[in-house]
Amino acid sequence: MTPRRSLLLENRHAPGDVLVMTAAVRALHTTYPGEYRTFVASFCPDIWKHNPLITTGTPPGGTLHLKLGYTQGINNANTSRGHFVHGFVYDLAAKAQTEIRLADMRPHVVLGQDEGPIYDLAPYSYWVVMVGGKQDFTAKLWGSRRWQALVDLLPEITWVQAGHLGPTSVQRSLSGVHNLLGKTSFRQFLRLIAYSRGVVCPVTCGMHAAAAFNRPCVVVAGGREPWWWEAYTKASWRENCGTTPPSDYVPHAYLHTIGQLPCCDTGGCWKSHVDARKGHSCVDLVRKAVERVPHCLDMITPERVAEAVLGYERGELPPEDPIPEDLGPVLRYTENPVLD
Repeated sequence: MTPRRSLLLENRHAPGDVLVMTAAVRALHTTYPGEYRTFVASFCPDIWKHNPLITTGTPPGGTLHLKLGYTQGINNANTSRGHFVHGFVYDLAAKAQTEIRLADMRPHVVLGQDEGPIYDLAPYSYWVVMVGGKQDFTAKLWGSRRWQALVDLLPEITWVQAGHLGPTSVQRSLSGVHNLLGKTSFRQFLRLIAYSRGVVCPVTCGMHAAAAFNRPCVVVAGGREPWWWEAYTKASWRENCGTTPPSDYVPHAYLHTIGQLPCCDTGGCWKSHVDARKGHSCVDLVRKAVERVPHCLDMITPERVAEAVLGYERGELPPEDPIPEDLGPVLRYTENPVLD
């Protein structure tokens, strides 16, 4: 079949966003097999390597250039059942003016046959731990002292610390781990997660990479974002795909505090910082020693995170929260597009 339409899909945001976008691209091709040629533009080409749905090279004349995001989805995140993935699906459907069905909510990353484990790490022998994040979202960070306490609680686990080092990141090295901070390309980082036993991290690209490879993941989330917007769970799959997830689907343990504090009583607070001088900052901080951490994150103890890891090690799936019944339906494009 000759593709009837050529698209250039652009997203210049962080790698985590681009990982989520891959699921929307796959949904387009699953809904309309063979009908589209898709070119992509992002700051992280490693994510698209080996992806058979992506056309490389220069887009031909007449290619429709769409800048993709998830504005409508995130604006409705506290009040509707939609997932981050569906935010991209809605945006792509609206801008391409075609209905798109989401059949698989996991990000779509393809490894080549020669892309095995890295640094001689035995496959599926270690857990990846990610401590830091970006300086513009410090309200997501649990604090390195808590991460160190987690590692100390589980000395039987082989821990590999990963993450980006740079002027825009907040990172601290842990003891008792294989430290690969700043030592991997993004493609190597994906391989590290693909061959891991699982991932423990804040709300960051690591959780989306874990979902792409169907790996266990314990997410220390607190109350910044509504869990139904971020978490890869069976409930989210059923709501956003309208189907039962496959039998081998590995849901994530998304540790949140939605409904437990006034600032995140019915949804996420969406605050970005722990420094009030930067604005849009957390209004309920806890300070222990030198680290300021949102109260919602401080409520999640290292012992609770350790138990979630051990649950996976015992072969148990994490308990599942039901999506609140008073939320509106997943935002879906039909006939009248809403364009940014």
